[in-house]
Formats: sequence, structure tokens, C-alpha cells
Amino acid sequence: MLEIIPIDTPSLGDRSYLAHDGEVALVVDPQRDLDRLLALAEQHGVRITHVFETHVHNDYVSGGLALAKATDAAYHVNADDPVSFARVPVRDGDAIQAADTMRVLVTPGHTFTNLAYVLEADGAPVGVFTGGWLLYGSTGRPDLLGPCHTPMLVHRQFDSARRLASVLPDPTPVFPTHGFGSFCSAAQAEATSSTIGQEKRGNPTLILGEHDYAQALLAGLDVWPAYYAHMAPANLAGPHAPDLSPPAPADARALRRRLDSGEWVVDLRSRTAFAAGHVPGTLSFSLDGSFATYLGWLIPWGMPLTLLGETPEQVAEAQRELARIGIDRPVAAAAGPPEGWAGAAPLVVLDVRRRLEWSEGDIADAVHIPLHELPRRLGDVPAGQVWVVCRSGYRATVGASPLAAHGRDVVAVDDEFDNAAAAGLPLEQPVASRPNDDTGEVRERSGPGRAEGRRPPAARDAPSGEGAQATPHDALPAWRRVLAVVAHPDDESFGLGGLLDAFHGAGAETAVLCFTHGEASTLRGVPGDLRELRAAELRDAALLLGVAHVEQRDHPDGHLTAVPMEVLAGEVAAAARAGRVDGLLVFDTNGVTGHPDHAAATAAALYAARSLDLRVLGWTIPSSVAEALNAEFGTRFTGRQPSGIHLTVGVDRARQHQAAHAHPSQALPTSALWRRLELLGDAERLRWLRNPASATPPDKELGRS
Repeated sequence: MLEIIPIDTPSLGDRSYLAHDGEVALVVDPQRDLDRLLALAEQHGVRITHVFETHVHNDYVSGGLALAKATDAAYHVNADDPVSFARVPVRDGDAIQAADTMRVLVTPGHTFTNLAYVLEADGAPVGVFTGGWLLYGSTGRPDLLGPCHTPMLVHRQFDSARRLASVLPDPTPVFPTHGFGSFCSAAQAEATSSTIGQEKRGNPTLILGEHDYAQALLAGLDVWPAYYAHMAPANLAGPHAPDLSPPAPADARALRRRLDSGEWVVDLRSRTAFAAGHVPGTLSFSLDGSFATYLGWLIPWGMPLTLLGETPEQVAEAQRELARIGIDRPVAAAAGPPEGWAGAAPLVVLDVRRRLEWSEGDIADAVHIPLHELPRRLGDVPAGQVWVVCRSGYRATVGASPLAAHGRDVVAVDDEFDNAAAAGLPLEQPVASRPNDDTGEVRERSGPGRAEGRRPPAARDAPSGEGAQATPHDALPAWRRVLAVVAHPDDESFGLGGLLDAFHGAGAETAVLCFTHGEASTLRGVPGDLRELRAAELRDAALLLGVAHVEQRDHPDGHLTAVPMEVLAGEVAAAARAGRVDGLLVFDTNGVTGHPDHAAATAAALYAARSLDLRVLGWTIPSSVAEALNAEFGTRFTGRQPSGIHLTVGVDRARQHQAAHAHPSQALPTSALWRRLELLGDAERLRWLRNPASATPPDKELGRS
């Protein structure tokens, strides 16, 4: 006697299934937290011998491969799914001896490779596992692979339903994976069980004609969560079992440090508890709703995440939910009353003087937002009590008022700035021996003490990567505002990510101008419209790198050289003027990667820089790294000999890696990107592509170490 047991995951609206004959068991579409399934098998005294996947899931990370490895079971996946791991490939009409017999039917519709599995006992069907397409009173959504495929998938889903209804008897129970709240379904089911006969009488795909069915289906489709873009690549790569051990504990100081660095700190308590009191800067995602769905929808992918709960059990539950959608290992967690999370409120010094006043000297670690920019940049003021300063006190009062109107705790300093040192405040001043100019200045500190904050990476040992040179690290130019000019979405992360993060860490405001939407890429690591996907990926990655502003143009990908130089350069000049930047950051003039669009973007930036008298830094790589990559991957990288490299800058790769992973359509596991970052170690190389004679020579300004 076969028994089929559903395993519900209500937070995602999905079901997995365990079917057994009292001795051996099979599992269909398992979730990633395997302990539930292993405990269920143990409870019934059965051994899992087969694991079946109905399709490559878009709403959760599958536990199929990990479960098969843990139980030494056979893992059955459609032979046409381009997975990168070993599995038992199955095709239409296959019959697998599992518990009794599992028969395979290819039923495209939700995806092109969706399968249905008919479980038989003594030759008679006892249930059909339909995965994501035939649901209770509904069908799967056909639009997850992009609008170009939607009409074909609607047609195939209609045919699949008719085929299934014709080959199975009416009493056959139907066991779908989706339809219980998942956004993978076109509509949500109210039923908890059904049969082929019931679906014939009530499912639109079986009671309507194809035209009417298609119209009704498409009219009811709404948006799906942004994190879906990351699920298929993870499932094709073969996800491992999650680590559900407790995250590192975080005290009040650590929480404040994470909040100040822009990381996500999530409060798991109920909505009413959060409203009654919470740590400023934390975000409310209570566990009593669709926690994982909405957090996964909103968080920039790869963003470090800290969890706050009333109890360790609450944190563990949230960690489990997040692991199901591929958000592994929160960086930290804290449990208990919120009073223990707050600690002392941080003090923020906000300087609202103009840029030239600021360049003459400033309070150490102060945040600089000129008064005329403050109304549109209130969100850039860090959390904590804000003390507003200016030259005489007048602008401090003006600047404090909009902050107070937005509920901030504000103090307007009604005093002369010249009295700051006498009051004991640590100051930063331009180095007297180095000329000060509008392109940036090196500062030295006077006065007692310095507050903690992100600073440029200090000189350190040479990087350990194979392509690293035994060269001391230089400092970045002390630019206040930097514009990165790139050709494609992902250039800002794959190429310039370490440098943008370093500029941001040194206190600079960074912006990105991207000329294309990258629509001509031959890489498609995730389903969907490539133009829209890559635009969204650029926004997510920029946020991770601390980029304040992104401007994306719509020039033809792969054909920038056909766009008049005056047009591209005009766009660079307009962005540079609007941002009042001190310098441009670009790829080297050789394009580094061999892509002509990269060289065209750099040429446009240099053209604009000449008209604006701006400095331009070009990112490059050592020739030894280029040669190693070309030999290993067949790429066309072009590097520079040591004599052609002007600066070697220390970088922290952590955020660059996060930003690169925010481009799942391009950051494939086989990409040369990861090897390049390994070879480069913790250093990037730069060339002065333009350094006007009117500006300080780079060696003087940067103080070669």
C-alpha cells in the first residue's frame, strides 16, 4: 500500500512530497532544509532511494541534489535541463522502479522542461505529481522565462493539460508543487486536494478553448519577486545543503557599525512590537507573514544581513526561511529585548558648507553635504543624533530645520567654524607643502583623537595572487566626487568594483554612467528579458558598492563605435557637470578585455575630460595576468608592463564579490572573472590617462609609499 505525504512550506506557498511503501521512499521537489524530510522518513521507518525534480524551480533553491547525496539516492532530472552536476537524466515515457513505478511525462508550460510523474501501484495510477503547471483550479505562470517565450509556453501548457487529462483516469489524485501562495502560480488555490476528474470540471485550461484560456491566464498575471532571477542559476549549478548553525552574535556596537556601513539589519518581531520601539535604521520583516518572499524581493542580492529576534528560536526560524531562497549565513544575529540592541546613539557631524570651504579644512569624519544639496539628500545623513555645522551658524540652523521636520534628532551649532580646534575637535587640513586644487587634496590631521570610520586601505604587504607585483600600495587621489564611465551593466562591478568601493570607503561620492543595457550578451544565466534584467542588476550592484547615482543610456550594445564621439562625450560631460566631479574612472585605453565598446567608452570620457580639464584614471591589469587568463580561458585581455602602471592601490574584494554576484545573468561560475580576481589579489592597477598640467603631479599628490 503506497502512502503519499505532503510536506508544506506555507511561507513560500509550496509543497514537497514523500511517497513510500513501508520500506523505501521517493521524494518529489524537496525544499532545501533536509532535516524535515529525513525526520519524516525516520518516523515512518523508510529509506529514501529516489529523488525526483519536476522542473528547474524559480521560487526556491532545491534540496534535491543535497538530499540525494545525503541518502545515496538516485536524483532524477529532465535530460534537457542544462545542469552542471551528475544526475539520472529522464525523458518522456521513462519508467523508474521506485516504491513501485514512477512514469515520466514531459509536460511543458510553466517551463519548457516541466515534467509530470505518474506514480503507479500494480500498473494503476495512484497519483500524478504535476510540479508547477497543473495546479488546483489553475495553472502555472508561463512568463517567467521572458515575454518572448510566453505565447509558446501558454500554448504548450494548454496542450499538456489536455494530454494529461486524456491519459489518466478521473479518480487519479493530483499533487502539484505550487499553487498554495507561490508567485509561480497564475492564481492561488483554495482547495487542498483534487483529482483529474475535478480539474476537468473546474480548471480553466480544461474547460475553456485555447484562446479564451490564454486571454484569462495572461490578464491575471502580476509581477513576481525579484529574487526569482537568482533561483534558476542556483538550481542549475547544484545547490549544497544549507548551514543552519547559529550566526555570529552581534552586540550593540557591532549592530551600529553594520547600520552605519549601509548593511541590512532586520527586526523579526511583530509589526506592533516594531511600531512600539525599535533600533533606528533597522527594517521590519516580521515572521508572521511572507517573510522570505518579501525580504528576498527587496534586499539587494548579496547584501550582508543581520537578524534581530526576540528569541534564538525566532532567529533560527528566519535563517531557515532565508536558506530556502538562497540567502545563506546571516553575518550576525542578536536575540532578546530591543533595549540590548540599541547601545549609545551615534553622533553625526554634518558640515553644510560649500565644497571650497570644506577643502580648506574640516572636522575629522564629518559628513559633508552642502546646504544647497541637503533637501534632496536627507536620506544620505547617517542614523544618530546630528550636529550641523557651517562657517558662522546661520546655515547650520537652516540645515537643521528640514532634518528636524523629518523627525531627526538635530543640534544646530551656532558658532564660528574657526573655533572648532579650540573646542577640542579633531581637524583635517590640506597638507601645506602640497598645492590644493579643485581636483582633490591629501589631508593630514590636527587636534586630538580621531573617530573610527572607513579610510583608504593602508600600505600593506603585496597581494598574494599570482599576478601580483611586489610593489608598495599607493593611495587613491583624494577626490570628493568620482564618475565611473562604462560600456555595459556589470563593468562597474566586474572591472571597477574594487576601486569604486575603495573610493566610497575613503569618503568620496561615486556615480556611474553606463552607455548600454547589455542586451547583446550571449550569456543568459537567468530567465527573463535581458535588457530589464541587466538594468535591475546594475542598480542592485551599484547599491552594494555605495554608488550614489546611476545613469544608464540606451546606445546599442556591441556597437558603441558606431555612435558619434560627440554624442557619447557630450553625455559624459553632462554627467560630470551635474555631479561636479573631481575626476573620471574608466577602463584603460586598450579596453582591458578586448571588447571594442570598452575602448569606445574610455575614448568618450577622455574627449569630455579635455573640455572640462578633468583628471582621468584608467583601470588596467598586469600583462602577466592578461597572459595567464588568455592561456586558460581563450580570452583577449590586454595588460600593461610594470613601467606602464602608475598606481597600485589596495582594495578589499568583499563588496566587489557581492556586487558581481548581483549580476547573475552574467556572473556564471565558469566566468574568467573569478580567476582574474584571484590572480589580482588585493590590489588594482591604475594609469593616469589624463593629468592636466594645472593639477598637482600624481606622485606629489599621492605620496608614493
